[in-house]
Amino acid sequence: MFFPLLVDNVLMPLNTIIFLHDGRLRAGWRVFLGVAVAMAANWLAAIIARLVTAGHSLLVFDLVYRPLAMALLIGGFCLLLVLADGVNENLLAAQGLGSRIAGGKRWWQDALLGIAIGMGLITAAVAVLAISGHYSSHASFTPRAMLIGGPVLAILVAAAMAEEVMFRGYPFQRLVEAIGVWPAVLALSALFAYVHWLNPHASAWAMVNTVTVGVLLAIAYLRTRALWLPWGIHFGWNAAMGFIFGLPVSGLDFSVLVKGTATGPQWLTGGSYGLEASALGTMVILLGFLPVLILIRRGEPLPPHGEGSFSDGAGAPVV
Repeated sequence: MFFPLLVDNVLMPLNTIIFLHDGRLRAGWRVFLGVAVAMAANWLAAIIARLVTAGHSLLVFDLVYRPLAMALLIGGFCLLLVLADGVNENLLAAQGLGSRIAGGKRWWQDALLGIAIGMGLITAAVAVLAISGHYSSHASFTPRAMLIGGPVLAILVAAAMAEEVMFRGYPFQRLVEAIGVWPAVLALSALFAYVHWLNPHASAWAMVNTVTVGVLLAIAYLRTRALWLPWGIHFGWNAAMGFIFGLPVSGLDFSVLVKGTATGPQWLTGGSYGLEASALGTMVILLGFLPVLILIRRGEPLPPHGEGSFSDGAGAPVV
């Protein structure tokens, strides 16, 4: 008598809290696993990079850490797709990293469009600074600078992809299933900003702008059901600001061939954190919504949040 009551009143309800009717974990638990994988991947990549690059510069550390973190994140989320989501093929596509995306486009088309948008936004901001007399720069095409340029670009490529996989990839996609689109967008954008709060010279204005950038990148994913457009915007923004114009990128210095200086009030230049902590940064971020909303064809509608959805071959939750 006791055992049937235990099954009916305790075990069966508990089972439905954890699992769906088809045996998969509920989306909320998969979000938790996704966050755990993201933390473990970054922790493991940092440990390995420190061991491998002991005694070397931060540039060498980043050159190992950033690509390794990216690879571990993608690999860990592939494993989750198999074990927790029941996806057994097209694992990269199921994260939004397929070679073909919505509308039959190839991945590089959205990637190039994103790079153009990101670089265009920063170019517009620097043009405002230059015209108003608040920007100056000098180039340094020394052999050492040119030698370092390639690794710095590689770091920017890997860093942008790792952040997109973390914040617009598997955890975000599962959170959309669990709580709906806009709550997921706001939650992951806030987390995206919190991570940047740990960067040097961060400010409240920088965090507001970073949340806004997070929303922009999330919309770029939702419009295309792929990570290539948000990755392109992210990489183009960072590469233009740090590599082409030599300005700080979220408080970090990636200037190699060009050393830029932005002078004037902090509300205009962002100070040592960079344009992302300025009113000018706010303006160009908001401007970035226009090409994403106008140029990108809207993808198939997302289903209402619920537990009947899973990732298809384009990284989109479907019923």
